[in-house]
Amino acid sequence: MAKVLVVDDHRDMREVVGHLLSLHGHSIEMAESGEDAWEQLQAAPPDAVVVDQRLPGISGMELLLRIRQNAKLAHLAVVLCSGDDSERDAAQSAGAYGFWLKGSDKMFEGLEELGQSLNRE
Repeated sequence: MAKVLVVDDHRDMREVVGHLLSLHGHSIEMAESGEDAWEQLQAAPPDAVVVDQRLPGISGMELLLRIRQNAKLAHLAVVLCSGDDSERDAAQSAGAYGFWLKGSDKMFEGLEELGQSLNRE
């Protein structure tokens, strides 16, 4: 069982993503902001992070860059989610494990893939 941190300023998105990953047997932690997520990451790193790109304060991209620059956290699988597909290339260039377009079928396929991948580790 992996621990996954789900970061989104919309409660319904946190709950949906968290619920779908919990169906794979994973433990879910949640944060409403990039700042809260950063604190949680430093205190007790999860195995993976699913983060909304557009957050008040620290954006999902900024959180990804902080994670990649921190030797203790750099190995984490980080998935960026956005309602804007134009951010996909930037997320991949920054080292995202994946990029999910919110509400798309690919997002649900990505959730399934991440859930299974974490079970294999």
